[in-house]
Amino acid sequence: MATTTPIKYLNIKQVCEALNVSPSTIWRWSKQGHFVKPVRLGPKVTRWEESSILAWSREKTDGES
Repeated sequence: MATTTPIKYLNIKQVCEALNVSPSTIWRWSKQGHFVKPVRLGPKVTRWEESSILAWSREKTDGES
C-alpha cells in the first residue's frame, strides 16, 4: 500500500525566514516569474508548498557552483 506524505504549506513569513528575504522580494520574484507560484487556499489565504520552496532553493544553490 502506497503512503502519501501530507503537503506542508508555508505562509509568507515562513518563506521569508527560510530564504532570508523580505515579503516584497518574494512577491516581486513571484510576479516576475522567478519564484515558485503561490497556492490560493482561500480568498485571503496564500501559501507556498514547502517542497517547491526547497526544490527552488536547491536549484538556485546548484546553479551558483
